[in-house]
Amino acid sequence: MKKQVIIVGLLGLVSLALAACGGATAAAATPAATAAAPTKVNSSAVSAEGKLEPVQSVKLSFGVNGEVAEVLVKEGDTVKAGDVIARLDSTAQRNGVAQAEAALAVAQANLAQYQNDLPQRIAAAEAQIKAANAQIAAGTAQRDRSVELTQAEAALAQAVYAQQ
Repeated sequence: MKKQVIIVGLLGLVSLALAACGGATAAAATPAATAAAPTKVNSSAVSAEGKLEPVQSVKLSFGVNGEVAEVLVKEGDTVKAGDVIARLDSTAQRNGVAQAEAALAVAQANLAQYQNDLPQRIAAAEAQIKAANAQIAAGTAQRDRSVELTQAEAALAQAVYAQQ
């Protein structure tokens, strides 16, 4: 009778411990529920099986992908919102920033070269405009000569007629 009281008392303590962890309810820890699990009863120890689950769990997500370089918390540590729990390897991001800075430097150098060449380009364009205007003037002068030529031919024709 004394052994049965000790066994029932120990089972009650195990069920209280499981209920306190939040992983099992008090109804699940009845002797009928634990009878399926093999137990070894000794006057000084009790062996039992069970599954503990946390009362609360959180899924983590990160803003960027990467390889974890450092974990700053240990299992069981308490964390608050905003606490840093891990650091990612930032080598790829640093390389990307370096490439972007190099591309910016090239673009700035090209802009500076273009701005330096701008007065020369403007002068070349103005020279082309002057050459085009000269060609227009020459064409106009030739057109005027053809009018003069036509007038001279007409005068010659009148003179020949008058002579005849």
